[in-house]
Amino acid sequence: MNLCSRQEGYTTVLTQMIPDLIILGGKSRSVRRSNPLTINAKATTSSHGMLEYYWDVRKSNDTSGEYIPSTSKDPSKFIVPANVLDGNSMYTVELSVVDTLTHLSSTDTVYVNVLQGNIVAKIQGGIKQTVSMSKGTVLDASILHTGNFLITVRGQGIFENCR
Repeated sequence: MNLCSRQEGYTTVLTQMIPDLIILGGKSRSVRRSNPLTINAKATTSSHGMLEYYWDVRKSNDTSGEYIPSTSKDPSKFIVPANVLDGNSMYTVELSVVDTLTHLSSTDTVYVNVLQGNIVAKIQGGIKQTVSMSKGTVLDASILHTGNFLITVRGQGIFENCR
C-alpha cells in the first residue's frame, strides 16, 4: 500500500523589515486602582524612518470604545493616573507602532488586572472636628481618592455609604 501526502506552504518575502516592538514586563500584570499604571515599550526600526505609536487601552470585552488617554509625553510610555481605571476590572492594552518610511507596523498586547484600591477620603479640617449642635457644618470631602465612596449628612448624623 503506497501512501502519499502533500503539503503546500507560502512564504512572503519582504524587502523591508517590520519594526521590532515589545511591551516590557509580563503579558499579564496587576495594579491597584489607587496606584498609577505605567507601561513601557521598546521599538526600533532598521529603515531609519520615524516610528509613530498608537496605544489602545480598553476594558476587556467592552465594545463602547471609551478612550483612555495617557499622561506621558514619551510615546513609548503609557501612563494613567491613580483612580482612573475601574477596580475589579481587566483591561487590554495594545500598542501598534508604524514606521513612517515603510508604513509597516507591529503590534503587541498586554493584559492588566486592576485591583480595587483602598478607600481614602481626606476631609478638610481633619478626621476629628468639634462642631456646635446649633450650627450647620459643611464637611468638604472633595479630595476624595476613589469614586466608590459617598458621604452624606442628614440631620445631626453622618452616614458613610460604600457603593
